[in-house]
Amino acid sequence: MLSGILLHYKVIFCMEPVRLIGISVSAPTVIIALVPAIFVVFGTISDASAEKLVIGAIEEVMLTHWRVVLPARIDTGAALSALDARDIVVKGGFAEFKLPPQYGGTSIRYPLVKKKRRIRATVGEERRPVVRVDLCIGTKKVRVDMTLTNRALMDFPLLIGRNALSKGFLVDVDQMFLHPPACPLSPPGEE
Repeated sequence: MLSGILLHYKVIFCMEPVRLIGISVSAPTVIIALVPAIFVVFGTISDASAEKLVIGAIEEVMLTHWRVVLPARIDTGAALSALDARDIVVKGGFAEFKLPPQYGGTSIRYPLVKKKRRIRATVGEERRPVVRVDLCIGTKKVRVDMTLTNRALMDFPLLIGRNALSKGFLVDVDQMFLHPPACPLSPPGEE
């Protein structure tokens, strides 16, 4: 690919002074066309983004350990992801909580990654427990740290933040529900 691009470089001889991208160049000067170099840079970016999954502003996401699918708000402004958890109790290095009733109300006991993390939220600053959870977004399975909080007043029970998005996702905010969860799953209890 690179040799094909190099063939497109042109050498231009300037016999008069010229202004090139706001820079004065005096004559005589040899200018090498920069357009192919820009193409190479953008080609690299395109190649990197080809590996990323484009998701919408709202997606269905599976909490793989519990096989529960929740609608999630994709939020590039949030550093950490957050899960709607009810009746949260932290004791002995574990968080005990329930999922919202409309998503099964499952009682969960999960090890803590961090006992509490200070979060700036819409209601002010909070301290929330943090757990590490496997998620399935489209065809990608990712492990992310997630804060636990009561999101009953929010539109979505799950918020996907930059800590998850940085693991191979691009967000198209004009789209929704582009990829239902489709990860290969281990048998229950083997995760």
